[in-house]
Amino acid sequence: MHATARPFACPRPPGPHAPESPRACCHAHSYSRTPEPSHSRAPAPPPPRARPPLGTPASGRNLGAPGRVQWGMNPLRGTTDAERAALAHRHRTGELHRIRPNSYCPTGQWNALDDLAKRRIRHMAAADARPGMVMMGRSAALMHGLNILDANGRWRDDPDRDPTNDVIELAHPTRKRSATVRDVRESPLTWGFGDLVRIDGRLVTGVGATVADIRLRHGFRQGLTAADSALRLGNPNIDLARVARRSRNPMDVLETIAMASAAAESAAESLARAQLIEAGLPAPELQTWVFDARNVLIGRVDMAYRHCPVVVEIHGEDKFAGKYGDPEDRVRREWRREKELHDVGLHPVRIDWIDMMTEAAVGKVTAALDRGEKALARGEAFTGSFVRVGERWPDGFRTRKQDYEARRRSG
Repeated sequence: MHATARPFACPRPPGPHAPESPRACCHAHSYSRTPEPSHSRAPAPPPPRARPPLGTPASGRNLGAPGRVQWGMNPLRGTTDAERAALAHRHRTGELHRIRPNSYCPTGQWNALDDLAKRRIRHMAAADARPGMVMMGRSAALMHGLNILDANGRWRDDPDRDPTNDVIELAHPTRKRSATVRDVRESPLTWGFGDLVRIDGRLVTGVGATVADIRLRHGFRQGLTAADSALRLGNPNIDLARVARRSRNPMDVLETIAMASAAAESAAESLARAQLIEAGLPAPELQTWVFDARNVLIGRVDMAYRHCPVVVEIHGEDKFAGKYGDPEDRVRREWRREKELHDVGLHPVRIDWIDMMTEAAVGKVTAALDRGEKALARGEAFTGSFVRVGERWPDGFRTRKQDYEARRRSG
C-alpha cells in the first residue's frame, strides 16, 4: 500500500543546518517534483476535444485575409440529428425563428431586426449550409455593407419591391458550371485566394472583386450602385481598379469604376445617375451647394447641371413619412426651397422611385434640360452660383437664418 501523496510545501531556506540543494526553495530556485515511482497511477489522458457550441457556423479552410467580425450574427445550426431535433422543437414552441432549413435565430432577436439585417442573415445561413462555398456578388456586398439592388433592379425603399425576390450568390473553386437551385445560385470561383477575405468566419470575395462581379453579372446600373457605395465606405478608387484588371472583362469594370463617386449618398442617387448616363445624357455633378446672388445659401441639391442650369432632387419614401421630422414642416421647407431655386433661374426636377422604376426619370430630366437651354436662349441667365463639394464657399456667405436676422436688424 502506497503512502498518500503529500501536498507540496516550501522547505526551509538554506542555512547551516540545511545545505542548499536544487530542492531548497521554490522562491529562489526552479523546482520540479520528484518523479513518482513507475508503479504509481498513470497520468490522466487529455480531455476530449470540445465540440463547437450549438449554433457555431460551418468553417471552411483557412483561406483569405485575416477575418473580422462585422455583423456579429450567427444563425443556429445543428450538427447532429439530436441537435437538429432540439432546434426544431424550440422552433415549434416559438422560441426560435426558422430562417432556412436547419438555420434558426431567437424569435425576439429576429423580430427586432430590420429588413436589411434579415436579408443578410438569410445569405449567411445559406452559406453555412454549404461548406467550402464563397459568398460572392450581391451576397458578398451585403457582408461588406454595400448598397445593392434586387434582382429586378429595385432598392429596399421601393414600395413595390418584393422582399422574397432575392437570389443568394455563392461560388466554389471546383465548380465548372453555374447552377441555380431555388433561391441559391452556385457559380465557379473566378478569383484567387488573395482576393478573398473572412467576415464573421465566412469566406467572402473582397470589395474590388465584389464590385466587379456585380458589374459583369448584373449590368451597369447595379455595378455603379455598388461602386459608389464602395467608395463612400472608404475603399480607394485605385484599389478597386487594381482588382478590376484581373476580372473577366476588365474594360467594363474599369469604365464603371471611373464613373463612380463617393458623393452619391444613396442607392437611389446611384441608380438615377446610371439611368441618365445610359440614356446618353451628361453625368451630373453630385451634392452641389447653391447660393443666390447675395451669397445666401439656398441649400444643397443631389445633382446639378451647370450649363443649363438644372438641378435634380431624389426623394425616397422616408423623406415625407416623418423619418426626418414633421412631414408638414418638411413639405413647407421643400416648397420654400424650390421657390428660391426658381427665383435664381434654376429648373428643379424631382424624381422618386416610381419615376426610376418606370424609366420616367430620364424623360423628366431631358425635358428640364430643354427648358433650361431655351431659357438661356431668351437671356434668362442663372443669377446664383454653384459650389462643388470641397470647393471654397463665397466670401461673406450667409445662411437663410443669418440673412433674415440681418434684414430684421437693418430695418
